[in-house]
Amino acid sequence: EFVADDYRVMVLPQCEALGNAEVAAVRRFVEQGGTVIADIRPALYDGHLKLRDGGGALDDLFGVRHTANVPPETATGVVRGAIGSTHVEVDLPNLLVNPAVTLTRGKALGHAGATPICIIHETGRGRAVLLNFPINAFPNLSVADTAEAGAEFLAALFAEAGVQWPLRLQDETGKRARDVEAVRWKT
Repeated sequence: EFVADDYRVMVLPQCEALGNAEVAAVRRFVEQGGTVIADIRPALYDGHLKLRDGGGALDDLFGVRHTANVPPETATGVVRGAIGSTHVEVDLPNLLVNPAVTLTRGKALGHAGATPICIIHETGRGRAVLLNFPINAFPNLSVADTAEAGAEFLAALFAEAGVQWPLRLQDETGKRARDVEAVRWKT
C-alpha cells in the first residue's frame, strides 16, 4: 500500500505498536534512501499490542537498544551538533524521556541527563532519527516567544533528507511568520 518512491521522509509519531508488515515497510524505505523520524518507543509492541521480546523491532535501524519497558522520566535536554552542514542547538525543557534506551550504533546529538534524546543512525542508503521523547513535548513553533532554534533543528533534519519547504512566510522584519495557516487552492 505504501509507495516509498513518492516520499523522502517518513514520520512515525508515537508508533509504539507496529506489525511485522509495517516494520518491513519502514526498513525498506530506509534501505532505499529514505529518512525515518520517530519519537519515543517505536515498534516496542507488535501489531497486537504485545510487548516484543528483546526490545523494539526497529532498535537496530535506529542504532539503539531498549533495555526495558519502564515509565518515562522528566528531564531537561539539549540537542547540540551538526546535521549535515547545519549546526543546531536546541534547549528542550520538561521532556518525558525513555531512560531505558542505550546507544548501539547510533550517534546521540542530544541528551537529557544521561539519556540520549536525538539519535541519528546512517544505515543502508538512508537514515533513521529517533527523538527519544514524545514529539508533542517539542516546543510549539507557532508561539511567538518560542526560540527559533527548534524550527532550525527541524528544518535541518528535513533538509538533510532532501526536503525543502515549498515557501517561507516572513514578517516585515524577515523573521519566520508564526501561527499562520497557508491554504493552496488548485482548480
